Amino acid sequence: MSKNDSAEEIQKKWNSFYSLDPVTTREIRRSFLQDEYLNPILPITLEDAFSLAVTRKKKFYYESSESDKGWFFGSGFKDRKNFGKLMDLQFEEFLNRKVKTVYYSNVVPNYLMPGVDAVRYRSLARELGRLGFVPHEEAISMEAEIGKMQHLEIEPSEFEVSSLRQGEEAKFLSFVEKNFNSDCYYRAKGVAEMGIKDQVVIARIGRRIVGYGMFSAGRGDMWYSPGERFGPFGVEDKERSKGIGALILAQLLNNMKGLGLKHAYFLWTSERATHLYSRFGFKVTRRFTIMKKDLLKPR
Repeated sequence: MSKNDSAEEIQKKWNSFYSLDPVTTREIRRSFLQDEYLNPILPITLEDAFSLAVTRKKKFYYESSESDKGWFFGSGFKDRKNFGKLMDLQFEEFLNRKVKTVYYSNVVPNYLMPGVDAVRYRSLARELGRLGFVPHEEAISMEAEIGKMQHLEIEPSEFEVSSLRQGEEAKFLSFVEKNFNSDCYYRAKGVAEMGIKDQVVIARIGRRIVGYGMFSAGRGDMWYSPGERFGPFGVEDKERSKGIGALILAQLLNNMKGLGLKHAYFLWTSERATHLYSRFGFKVTRRFTIMKKDLLKPR
């Protein structure tokens, strides 16, 4: 890796382009350059352009093989010609690593943004389109000011909701592994083992866990500690549409407020799920487009 590809140079170019979404050198090292699951694509910078691209270094928990996939954390430029040259070099290296499809930019566990914000960074969305990227999925970001929120009363029901209990960690993680993806498991494991119990809320029928939600700092060396980032959040398939999600969400917001938090946010949900969150004061703040490109398809 050249001097131009150092964390300091990447940060300088990143913060110049993503002026509304700056990042620290420490976070670039943690989430990109030194992540144990990711193998960066070189070169990372070319003149004024930069592009943070990766492949899997090793399997991420129990996900299926992703050896034919690649991802972009974020890219930017001042001169589109330099950007095009840099991306062509990275596409070539992806092909050398037997990658068939690349995504912008939903790699887990430490993505910086879930995709392209075409409102804030229109030039990037336009250039990615010219390079053959097409829309794949939308991620909706929402936020809520919870500082003035009163304690939310939870009506009695057949479902019990409470914070994670002492000694319940293994059972909880087994539930997450059985019902949700590796990213959910990674985050649940970090918080259950290194956070505090009130960061996780469990829904039960008797002794059976049927749903959960959690919150954390979400980023940084102590990402698993209490913080404003809400989620992951989910209910067992066969128990959905019974009001369990609302019960979990209410208790989570109570717990967050109880720890002195005044704000809650998340980066990624679907259009369908926004209705539930809006009932609790969440508002849509940004929309990200996850894009993909078939490297075997000529431009």
